[in-house]
Amino acid sequence: MILRRSDLVTGKSVVKKLLPNPDELRKYRQWQRGVFFSKADLIQSQKSKIKSQNYSLKVKSLQKVVKYHLNSEITHLEKLPRATLHDVFRVKTPGGNYIVRTRAEEIRAFEFYLDELAFKEMAKLGVRSCGVAAVDVSRTLVPFDYEILTEAAGSLIHDRVRIGRIRPEVFRGFGRVVAVIHNVKTRKYGPFDMEKLISGGIAEGIWLTWTDYLLVNLDEHVQTCLEAGILTDADAMTVREILPRILFSLPPVPPTLLHGDLANHNAFTDGKSITALVDWEDAVSGDPVYDIAYYGTGCFGHDDWLKEFIEGYVENAALPADFERRYAGYYIRIALAKAVGRLKHGKKGRGLPDSAKRIQEGVRALKSV
Repeated sequence: MILRRSDLVTGKSVVKKLLPNPDELRKYRQWQRGVFFSKADLIQSQKSKIKSQNYSLKVKSLQKVVKYHLNSEITHLEKLPRATLHDVFRVKTPGGNYIVRTRAEEIRAFEFYLDELAFKEMAKLGVRSCGVAAVDVSRTLVPFDYEILTEAAGSLIHDRVRIGRIRPEVFRGFGRVVAVIHNVKTRKYGPFDMEKLISGGIAEGIWLTWTDYLLVNLDEHVQTCLEAGILTDADAMTVREILPRILFSLPPVPPTLLHGDLANHNAFTDGKSITALVDWEDAVSGDPVYDIAYYGTGCFGHDDWLKEFIEGYVENAALPADFERRYAGYYIRIALAKAVGRLKHGKKGRGLPDSAKRIQEGVRALKSV
């Protein structure tokens, strides 16, 4: 299935359309009801078909995709480090550079359409980002789902941090951009109803309340962390007793577009300002404080990043009076899900001790609010 090329790409429509399978959309909706965070809750039920191909067949498949959508030839193809749930390629053509993301699991990658939603809304708000040239989850052209994006300008904040070339104003700029994006109003809560989004452009969550969504798989995530030894019995009891009480006590807020995986590895910069915010597959409809808390879990050990981020954020949006209570509840919920994701995808090493420390910090904050 294809929508149309973003105005950020060519300003023209793509004539060819690959239509979705309604049964696959229904299956995706059913799967969504059991998911809090895809990296923690997605069951990879089959080996990615594109990974099982030899390299020459992969090249042929991607050449077919690029020819079909861009009417161009690939002059250079580079396999980038694999994302948690997708294979990623940099494609160079005579007309420009693109990023192609692919997936071939049993559940179709309808979340690819969230990039188009986000990039369109960002363009309306005057926020720099990428363009979407095509999205197809029909598997009629090739045996995998894919999206074609224009390549983001600049480099990832994560990479600049790693080589020590980052300025505090970049984090402030990050906060300012996120605050602007939080002006995008949505309906209901949680993951987006992809059928409504694709057919009518309606950004509506699948849950009636924000708390309904936050409680999805909470017990399972607590139990997984407990069995892995990164959550103590006492802390597990604290989370199970206090967190639901806090979440139910929070007054409802009008839902907005949330990135859902806000981190330095998803934000590009030219060294001064933010040039793109990418990878919107975990986007949800909900409370803006959730995005701030998510970013906070990634700033563990780097309080200065979060401080600068919030300083930038409040330049464009006010924090609620009960910010600390909301932040504490969301922080521990996110920390648990991220730890489960790390366990499920085999990302161990120093990551698990960090996950345990992050959870301990979250439990302390939970007790204090």
